[in-house]
Formats: sequence, C-alpha cells, structure tokens
Amino acid sequence: MSLRVRELYALKAFYRPGESLTFRAEIETTAPRRVTGTLKVVRPSGGTVQVDRSIDLGVGVTEVDFTAKVPGAGRHGYLVELQVKDDRGNQVEAFAATDVLRSWMEDPRYGFLSDFGPKDEEIEERVARTTRFHLNCLQFYDWMYRHYRLLPPREQFTDALGRKLSLKTVRRAINSSHEHQAAALAYAAVYASEPEFFRNHKKWGLYRPDGSSYMLGKLFHLMNLAPESPWVRHMLGDFARTLRAVPFDGFHLDQYGFPRVAYDISERQRDLGRDFATFVDAAASVTSRQSADAGNIFNLVNAWPVEHVARRKQVATYVEVWPPHVSFADLVGIVRRCHDFAPGRPVILAAYASFLARKPSPPAAAAGLALISAVIFASGAWHLLLGEGEAALTHAYYPKYERLAPVVVRKLRRYYDFAVGYREFLRDPSLRDVAATFIDSDEPTFGVSVPYSSVPKAGHVWAGLRTKPGWLVISLVNLLDESDLKWDQRRKAPENRTVKLKLPDETRIRRCLVASPDGDGSLAPVPCEVDKSDGRSIEVSLATWTVVLVETDR
Repeated sequence: MSLRVRELYALKAFYRPGESLTFRAEIETTAPRRVTGTLKVVRPSGGTVQVDRSIDLGVGVTEVDFTAKVPGAGRHGYLVELQVKDDRGNQVEAFAATDVLRSWMEDPRYGFLSDFGPKDEEIEERVARTTRFHLNCLQFYDWMYRHYRLLPPREQFTDALGRKLSLKTVRRAINSSHEHQAAALAYAAVYASEPEFFRNHKKWGLYRPDGSSYMLGKLFHLMNLAPESPWVRHMLGDFARTLRAVPFDGFHLDQYGFPRVAYDISERQRDLGRDFATFVDAAASVTSRQSADAGNIFNLVNAWPVEHVARRKQVATYVEVWPPHVSFADLVGIVRRCHDFAPGRPVILAAYASFLARKPSPPAAAAGLALISAVIFASGAWHLLLGEGEAALTHAYYPKYERLAPVVVRKLRRYYDFAVGYREFLRDPSLRDVAATFIDSDEPTFGVSVPYSSVPKAGHVWAGLRTKPGWLVISLVNLLDESDLKWDQRRKAPENRTVKLKLPDETRIRRCLVASPDGDGSLAPVPCEVDKSDGRSIEVSLATWTVVLVETDR
C-alpha cells in the first residue's frame, strides 16, 4: 500500500493579520486507512505552531485542510511542514510556506494572466494554481478592447490584435483572484493609440523632429503625456470609468522605452521621463479613490526613467529587462540602482525567459530558472515570470507564454516557497546592502574558502551581504562551474559542495542559521555551529543557493 502527499499549499496568496492560516493537503493512498497529520508552521527566526488531527483516507486522493493561528500581528514569513503517519509505520512529508501582510502592496509578488476567451471554463482553476506560487498581484495583460478605450462595447469582443475576448471571463478571473487574496491590475499602455483614434486626434500626438508621428511598429501611435494634454484627461477619465465598471485593484502602466524626447503638435519639446512621472502621480489619484488597497505599477523599461519615477506614487519599482542588460551582474545592478533611488520600496524585474521557447529538457529548464530566481531573490527583488496556472513568460507579448513541465513546477514551487517564507530576510524594507563594505574594502572582513565576489562573476560564488537591525543576511549563489553568465539560458544543475565562510568581526554573533531551497527536505533553517577556535568560521552546504542568517547584537 502506498501513501503520499501529492500537494501542500496555502489557500490564499497571503494572509492578513488575525486571519487563520489555512493549508490544503492532497493526500493519496491505494487503500483506505486512518492517518495522523501533524502540521508545523515555523517562523524562520524562531517560534512554531503545531496542529495535529486524525484523518480517514479513502482510496485515491483526499483533500484535507489544516488551519493554524499565529500569535501577534504577524507580518512575517512562515515555513510549513506536514508529516502524515499511519499505524503501519508508513510516514510521508511535504513542505510549503506562506506569509502575513497587511496588504499586497507591502510585498507585491507579481504574476500574470493573459487568456480571457469567451468559452474559457478553466479560468478559476488557472488563477488558483497561479496563486499557489504566492503571487499576490496579477497583471491582466491585454484584457481590454483598445488602448485608447479600455472597456469594450459589448461583453464579447475582438481586441486590437484580433483575439476574441470576453469581459465576463475577465470578471470571473478578478473574482477568483480576490478569493485567493490576489490583487487584479488592469494592463494599460499610457501613451498608445490605435490608428483609427489617432486620425481624429492628431493634435494629441507625439512627433519626431521631421514631423512624422512616433509609432510602435505600425500598430500604435504615441500620444502626448504633457500634464495639460487632452490625451491625459482622456486616459484618466477612461481609467475612472474602468474602475467603476470592473473591480480591478489598479493598473499596470506600460510604456515602450522610447522616445526620450519628442515634440507636440506645436513643436514644443517634451521630456518623456518627466511626463511619465507626472502621469504616474495623476493615475495614482484616480486609483486611490477606488480603495486604500488599490495601487498602480509603472514599467521602467531597462530602468528608464528610474531617476524621475522611482519615488512617485506607485506600489513598486518595476523594471522590464532588455539588452544590453544580459548578465546576472546586470540584474543585480538594476536592483541595487532601484534601491538607491527609492530605498525600502519593493523592486520587481520582468526578465523574460526566452530560452524556454527553444524547448530545453525539463531538468535544464529547471536549473536555468532556479539560478535566475536565486539571483533575483537574493538581490532583494521579485521576478515577474509565472502565471496562467503553471506557465512562464518568454516574450513581451504575454500570450506567447510556455507551459512548464512538472519537474520545473516542483523546483519553482520550492524556490517561491523559500522566497516567501524568508521574506523578512530577503525583501524587508530595512535591509541595506553591505557587500562592498565587507568584501571590496582594502581590508575585507568576510571571506569564502572558494573564489567569491560581491557581484555575480563566472567561476565564483556570488556573496550577497545585507543587514537589518539584529541580523546579517548572507546569500551564496553558486557560479563556480559557470563560464557564461548570460541569465537567459538553460543550465546544468550544480554539484553540492561544502564551503567555509569567515564571518565579519564587527559585532558579536548570537547564533547562525542556514537554509536552502535546494533538495527535497525541510525549508526550515538549521543551526550552524561557529568554529570555537576563532569564533568566526562556519561550514555550509551549497548547491545553487544557500542563505546564512547571522543574528548579531547590533
């Protein structure tokens, strides 16, 4: 007789303070039996809540819900462990995670939806499976009728690129998102207009020095975002109408990365970076009237214009990554730059894994995505990658996503569980990067027994060091066997190895904890002994990504 936990997951993308944490286990057996289930909810820095229950299982899959209450106001990440035993000595385990937030805007974890067909009978299931990755805000990509008119004239309609869509399906997806505590953000390109609208509103356009209209290919004309422009009034009015008609929680405000400078119909020069900034604030004034839990995200294409927009009224600093930002070091550099311009504000990278479109083997895809995830998460950012159930973005046109093989889904579920369970050590607003101080100074106080660096470098371990009150957080990402650090490619899973660390000597060490999403076991941290001979050395295991939490007296 066999026994296994097929799935374990939180029923919501996150929980609010005071809410019970509910987890669903799908337990499969080949014969009826009574089992005992023990669920542990573990906060990484300390504290465990345990729930025990007896369960009668029938043949096949039985869904069992476990509910736990965590003390205090929450706002922490939690690792979840389930152990199932029967009276014959059979025992199986499963692992998951969740966190507690006051709002999705505290830690926006972006995902996507892009399929809203009129005969879609599976949208609720795809939303449910999407939120199992803890994605608490979903971009509804190209849900709309036109760029200049978001709401369609009827329930079923054809969009600007010929897709047949249904507003009823959009509403069902929003309702399902809300049931799983995920915000729904409506895609809207801030300055794009189809030709039929532009022909009647040429005075609202943006122009080149030669007087021709700026366009994205032959699809869309670009419109003037000057604060006094009629186009701005038109779009803000359209946003307000959309929010009154459809229960979105905000907008994903898109742009195309050009032009930096353009001219209006009167040949006045416009600085698009500054115009984007004023539009972001104006759009926020519309969205904030919807609810206190509503907000917008603006696309900084290749981090432009981060200097103008990063501190404006938006939920996160969001960057869509394109060449020349092709290396892991480029990704880390973008995140650090965003943190410099808007300290404490969440950062999201849209880095499309185009290598998946070339159909790599599932293990190679899993290894490639795990390394991308490790670098982005370790740098303190989130990755817009997953959505539509169990699919990944490979292209800027989101309907060109790729479905993921089960082995890839399992790998990413562990990485995303890890990134959420350890949220307060990865994306806490108080975290500050100190790698340059401890590694790149004339007298470095941190060391690794293998080649290492403060930025991702081929043939090295990337050591990311950040501090928050009472803690030093060390992320080790294994690049020792990598010769090509272009982030968008398949990989071979690295061999596990033991490395020795020399910890900084600026503060007293109270304890060390070590954790990793690699492998199949518990995600909870384990204590790490400090070498008594020097009081500063530890040994840790490293596959792809290992995190060391050093509690200090600072």
